[in-house]
Amino acid sequence: MAVVVIEGLPGLLGALLDCAEDALDPTPGRVLVAPGGEVAWDACCDGQLWVRVVGVTDATDLLGIRVGADGSCQTAAWRVDIGVGVLRCTPTVDDRGRAPSADDLTGSAGQLLEDMAALAGAVACCAPVMRPLDMAWLPLGPEGGCAGGEWTFGVIRQACPCPEEE
Repeated sequence: MAVVVIEGLPGLLGALLDCAEDALDPTPGRVLVAPGGEVAWDACCDGQLWVRVVGVTDATDLLGIRVGADGSCQTAAWRVDIGVGVLRCTPTVDDRGRAPSADDLTGSAGQLLEDMAALAGAVACCAPVMRPLDMAWLPLGPEGGCAGGEWTFGVIRQACPCPEEE
């Protein structure tokens, strides 16, 4: 069985993570390329930044590239949907059952809006050859004292030709 590899994807994710980390202030304590379909909210009070693959779909027809009529493997293209997100601590009800102050909540919201803008800049400017498609911000939380958000967007990547079968 032939395996198709999406060219440059690990390097792209790593470069994007580096750009995102440099863009955030304060820098999150936990910075990772997240595996799987969900991101674990493990360390929001230290700050958590991630890059992940949200999904991959065939984009061959988008670029007018076709697989051979005999089903032979030809160069193909993929749309890779990527997520770049951040979590931070957010004020919660204290041990006496008192709600956080409006000022504390507003400050937390301000930090998350700064993070949103910084990550948008990292996606748009750090790797302009990516040409992000359909960027959208999804707020996350608050849940368990954590809140944040994730930018999702697509990029078109070439696939390596399939290796010859032995």
